[in-house]
Amino acid sequence: MLNERDDLYLAYAAGLLPPAPSLVIASHAALNGEARKEIGDYEAIAGALLEEMAPSEVAEDLRGSVMQKLDLDTPETVTVSEGDPRLPGPLRGYVGARLEDLRWRRLLPGLRDCVLPIGGGGIVRLLSVRGGAKVPAHTHPGLEMTLVLRGSYSDDTGCYGLGDLQLADDELDHSPVPDPEAGCLCLLVTHRGPIRLTGRYMRVLNAFMRH
Repeated sequence: MLNERDDLYLAYAAGLLPPAPSLVIASHAALNGEARKEIGDYEAIAGALLEEMAPSEVAEDLRGSVMQKLDLDTPETVTVSEGDPRLPGPLRGYVGARLEDLRWRRLLPGLRDCVLPIGGGGIVRLLSVRGGAKVPAHTHPGLEMTLVLRGSYSDDTGCYGLGDLQLADDELDHSPVPDPEAGCLCLLVTHRGPIRLTGRYMRVLNAFMRH
């Protein structure tokens, strides 16, 4: 999934990502210095390419529009909105409330989520997993982006902590294990439908998984 990550960074730097994945990448960059630097490098490359183009090749209004997109919602220019200070700046405006005041939906013991009304590019949700809770084995019909906002979790691919972004697709069948004490809070975007439970007894619940 490394090439997928680079593609996301580049598309974000060029202002080409839909709102849902763009929110995840912006929040990822706000929390992760390495990601922020990589995105900044892509922005610099894109800007340099535009500067080298002959004036006749790009109309001034188009050039200005592209340059504006390059600056849109980057970590350096994001306005920190009012909201829960425990969340990264790009996410606060979309949540618009304290985490405790959101309309959480109980999924399984120790697991709850809250779908955020952000259209374009996938379904966006906050997922809260209590320490010691079990996340059922599952896979994904399309790309799933998971950004850790608090705590940590681990699976067969490694351990993910604050600011880490995991990309998963239908090739990954996993059962993430949250930090036994802190649990984890994640920002997720899923594409092309809900996750698919793969455990022997959990598969019967797939018919009820709408998001």
